[in-house]
Amino acid sequence: MTSRTSPGRGQRRNHPGFGDGVEQDGLPATAASALVATSVSGRAPAVGANPLMTRSLPLDESGRPTEAGGAESERAPISRATDADDPLPDLGDGTLLDRQIGMRWTTTGNPHQGTEGLLWTAAHTYCQGLALGGTASWRLPTQPELDSVLQRLDPTRYPWGATLWSSDRAFGESDRLCVTNSPLYAPAWSSSVRDASARRLTHRVVCVTPDTPQR
Repeated sequence: MTSRTSPGRGQRRNHPGFGDGVEQDGLPATAASALVATSVSGRAPAVGANPLMTRSLPLDESGRPTEAGGAESERAPISRATDADDPLPDLGDGTLLDRQIGMRWTTTGNPHQGTEGLLWTAAHTYCQGLALGGTASWRLPTQPELDSVLQRLDPTRYPWGATLWSSDRAFGESDRLCVTNSPLYAPAWSSSVRDASARRLTHRVVCVTPDTPQR
């Protein structure tokens, strides 16, 4: 059996094409190394560069090496989602567009947290003073507007709250209408202003505007 020994200190390790002073096909070792590096990377190494440190780069369809190497060539194209088919897209400015009626709504109900709501007068004042999404033309929605959107709205996407105020009154009544917003059944309307304990009922508020973004 032939024994293999590693070269000791001071001994020269000869690799064909890469060793010092070893010729390959009549060329000095450095020239042969450059040819090997060029064939692998697609371009000649810089003058004075170590051929052993030349980084191999994949080639693009035109035969030129890519700038960022293999990571760039393997990167999947970025797909950009579109909201063209979304009937109620979030516009990213605190508002959503209702394509069916051509209006915008606030994306969340006010108050945002807790179970307490607002009296109708406070809800009305809130919408009248709201400046959001590049407009100050906000108001309380009508009963038909709320009735329409609540039958199409995903409450897990837009957390409006369990009960909401409208701007309308039932015919012949002085109290404003509110609606129960539940994903389990159709919106239920009421003009009650007090609960069984005679406490004033409060509800959350969402606002609507006819001003839509210009595209």
